[in-house]
Amino acid sequence: MSDNPSIKVSVIVATRNRSDLLPRCLAAIEKQTLRQWECVVVDDGSSAEHLAQYESIFSQLDGRFRWLRPPGPACPGTSPAAGRNRGIRATTAPIVAFCDDDDWWIADDHLEQAVRCMEKTGADLYIGNMRGEGDGKVKIPEWFPDSPWLRAGPFIEGSDGVRSVTPEALARTMRHHYPHPNCIVAKRSLVEGAGMFWEKQRHGEDMEFSLRMGDAAESILFRDKPVVAFGLPTGKKSSFHDSTRIDHRLVVAMGMLHVASLARRRCFRKTALSIHAHLNQELANLVSKEGRRKTAAGFAFRGWVSYPTAGGFVRWIKHAAAAVR
Repeated sequence: MSDNPSIKVSVIVATRNRSDLLPRCLAAIEKQTLRQWECVVVDDGSSAEHLAQYESIFSQLDGRFRWLRPPGPACPGTSPAAGRNRGIRATTAPIVAFCDDDDWWIADDHLEQAVRCMEKTGADLYIGNMRGEGDGKVKIPEWFPDSPWLRAGPFIEGSDGVRSVTPEALARTMRHHYPHPNCIVAKRSLVEGAGMFWEKQRHGEDMEFSLRMGDAAESILFRDKPVVAFGLPTGKKSSFHDSTRIDHRLVVAMGMLHVASLARRRCFRKTALSIHAHLNQELANLVSKEGRRKTAAGFAFRGWVSYPTAGGFVRWIKHAAAAVR
């Protein structure tokens, strides 16, 4: 744990068996124009082969990088949420940032802009834009399309395109596009006060965390410029089977109920329930394809009850009618 008072930002990177991708992530952190940071890489049980390669990687880095080794090679993984939380607890800087091992910051002034604007305005949550890259190409130019309310606030004087954002604007945006932790910079007091990452959720923990952060924040900033490249899966075909899609949506839906139960702002509670309803409608369609029509009707009903809309009611009636045929 660093006790250097000059350190302004703790950067948390969770990794497991990605010694081929991690150097790109760390090189981007090392290029940051703000120099007063520390970076903690939390290993969540990499194999002996990858641990040896990590040893080589860290031998070439300066003292601002620390590697939290696992108890032994190939340990059972605890989850990205638990790994990030270990990194948070192992650091002390007043501001916390995140980057996944297969992603990388593309704006060298990402931390500098975040810290400068947060110190100037007193904001406790800063969000940058992001783009998606795969197969060596930019496939998603920006993460928040069709979100004019996110860009409606006033610019911060002297910043490079950083704006103030209302909680209502962020909550509205997050019904369709949520800020990944990669592009979040936040005060430690906010991260810890909001409960850090929810370790009971092994999938979709990013969305759940971002919603709680937005709900708990007192002042929010947004930089429209993409500051992070999100590594998209290579190849054209998805590796998800329908059974995997069902499991994934069940876990994410649980996370949305967790957010709704804790939210202090009505706008974020509504966003969480809206996403929960959408996930239940997707679950209804997936299990219906498997011939489980009564189960599909149940999911459709829960979706409509979570966030009542005319469209949700119609979808429930259709699934209910199919279930009694």
